[in-house]
Amino acid sequence: MTEVKMLAKIALLAYGIVCLLFGFMLIFITETFIAPLFPGWEVNVFHPRVLGGFLVVIGFFDILMILNKKWEWDHIKVAYMALFAFIIPMIIGQILVVALLTPTAAFVNEMMIEIPLESVLLILGIVGYLKQGD
Repeated sequence: MTEVKMLAKIALLAYGIVCLLFGFMLIFITETFIAPLFPGWEVNVFHPRVLGGFLVVIGFFDILMILNKKWEWDHIKVAYMALFAFIIPMIIGQILVVALLTPTAAFVNEMMIEIPLESVLLILGIVGYLKQGD
């Protein structure tokens, strides 16, 4: 059994913090966070909150993987890959929305923050996974 290395733990912690931050923003301050990005979002007020709940669960699961000393790399390997695989369709979707639709200026500004942040998290996750195999 292999111990989880520090870089993989840092990748999980960074991913967990980002997911918790965005999750709580989507759940509790939805109107402030979503209204400038998507005018007319009030048609389905639960959709952003469901995504926020999903992100909060991911964040807590990331932190649980770090804190549980009994879980070694063999126990969390598949979950680690799955969690970081979620980032790929998010990046692709955000790039396509910015490129193909006519998004608001607020949406473009947010994507200029989120896309690089998600890219850094993905790269950190990939490097953590590759270093874990050494």
